[in-house]
Amino acid sequence: MTLEFISGIKEGQKKFGDTIGTIVNSIALTFVYFLGVGATSLFMKLFKKNLVQLEKSPDAATYWEELNLTTRPAAEYCRQF
Repeated sequence: MTLEFISGIKEGQKKFGDTIGTIVNSIALTFVYFLGVGATSLFMKLFKKNLVQLEKSPDAATYWEELNLTTRPAAEYCRQF
C-alpha cells in the first residue's frame, strides 16, 4: 500500500513538473520571439532597411544583381577563407 502511494506521488509530481515546464517554456519563448523578432522588425522599419531585397524593377529580367569586380581586384575573391 505505501509503495503504491509513493509511486503515485512520484508519477503525479512528474506529470505536474512536465506540465509546468511546458507552460513556462511556452510563455518564455513567446516573449523572446516577440522581443527579438518584433524589435528587429520595428528597427528595420524605422531605419527603412530592407535586408531581403526582393523588389525587381520592371525592366530587369532577373533578381540577380551584377557583380562589380572593379571595386576590388579579382584576386581578392579567390581563397577567401
